[in-house]
Amino acid sequence: MYKTIKPMRQALAEARAYRDPVNEDKGFSTQQIKMAYGVLNDPRYKQGNYSGAFKAIEKIAKGLASHPDVANALKRANEETITEFKKMVVTIKDPVKRNQAMQDIQRFGKGTGFRIDKMSDGKSFRIDGKGADLNKFATDMKNFYGAEIKAESLEEKFTKKDFDKNEDENDHSLNAIMLAKEFGTSKEIKDMEDIDKRHKQRGHINEPDYSKRNALVKKYYPRLK
Repeated sequence: MYKTIKPMRQALAEARAYRDPVNEDKGFSTQQIKMAYGVLNDPRYKQGNYSGAFKAIEKIAKGLASHPDVANALKRANEETITEFKKMVVTIKDPVKRNQAMQDIQRFGKGTGFRIDKMSDGKSFRIDGKGADLNKFATDMKNFYGAEIKAESLEEKFTKKDFDKNEDENDHSLNAIMLAKEFGTSKEIKDMEDIDKRHKQRGHINEPDYSKRNALVKKYYPRLK
């Protein structure tokens, strides 16, 4: 009796299948999903090239770009971003990921001089890079933790000249908001924005808000250049 000898190609295919079992997820193999993530790490498809990334993923398997995990990663990887920014608010809704991210944020901030403020919603952190570009750090937060990033471009500094122009136009609340954003805490920014909102709703500013706004202006105005 003769033993059947399998062709080398078949034997290798069976060995790979045994070593790397295929787990189907919504009709797609784990390998296909990994290949989709590989596309998202390709520099050609970052910084807003959504259509290019979508087409490249669809070439791997039709409908793969619509897989929930892939679609979410595709959206994050191709969000429109500010080329360079110095301050940002990082929001992470998942509590487990948020705790892990906070450790990374604190570790990253140590020794850099960054200012990190935990915001009142309990889900967000305001990070001031103190002049350093935060773009790469923001990308890591999005990719690893699914963070939502609200970036603020500070390529143009708020100056005394800007302050004086706003004063001439009686836009005192705007000056307070800009001073808070430039030098203050996340709470002070929110306070000034709330004062401005109430001012516009009423048509006038009340005494407590007026005093609070003036106190912040006096506190930070001397820092302007």
